[in-house]
Amino acid sequence: MFEMKCLTRFAVFSKKYEEVLAKQVADEELVGEPAWYSPNDLVRLQLLKPQTNKRLFDPYNPLFHTPNLYLDLAKINNDKDLIKFVNVYGLPMGLSEVTKEGIDETITLIEMETFYFFEELDEYQKLLNLWYEIMNEEQVSHYPSFLVNGEFISNKEKESNEVIAKILNHKKSWKETIEYLDGISLCVSFRNLLEVAYFQLTYAILNRKSLRKCMECNAIFEVTHDSQKFCPAKRGVKRSTCENTHKIRKRRQKQKRNNTN
Repeated sequence: MFEMKCLTRFAVFSKKYEEVLAKQVADEELVGEPAWYSPNDLVRLQLLKPQTNKRLFDPYNPLFHTPNLYLDLAKINNDKDLIKFVNVYGLPMGLSEVTKEGIDETITLIEMETFYFFEELDEYQKLLNLWYEIMNEEQVSHYPSFLVNGEFISNKEKESNEVIAKILNHKKSWKETIEYLDGISLCVSFRNLLEVAYFQLTYAILNRKSLRKCMECNAIFEVTHDSQKFCPAKRGVKRSTCENTHKIRKRRQKQKRNNTN
């Protein structure tokens, strides 16, 4: 089986992103109706002075260094979660700067409107949850609607796997090319991390990767060994945050019981 090579690297500047709130911008600059926002709603994330920032890490290959990105993206449920994600992976989508070196490219995402992102994220999460239920042979508990080429489709009217196939085809926007590197290789390029997530999800579905829900945070994770019960460690971290949190909480509960007795 051939290995697909990724020609894209993503730069990330941890802790270097400015949070722009609704109260900081004029109503006409807001995406959607101003009435939808409260003053402290996060409306934009942008990189601080990208031309002078120094990278804290080398640009990363998303397929090699961050195989769980597609699941970490789905864990974002609010502004706080988004900031945590951005400080590890960079902005998920938005305006970007591209530096090319031969056929390789490094992408720095510099600004993102959160309204558009959360709309896209909602569809992505619905698709992942639907696949999780199918993969684990659970009774399908929800019937989300997806907009495809101006038409809403749902697993209420169509078979769930058919809906998933249509969505994946609709979202397939990454670029695949045949290149001569060390030999003739199938290569892939991405514009942003949302594309990466859909690519990884597509291949997880095609390869029927085993998925479970974390005992600590209840998020979906990809199983790498049968005894795994928690989300894997994030990029740049050696141990699972969820596993550590679970152990600490259990230890404190035990200490509390002992002190009570």
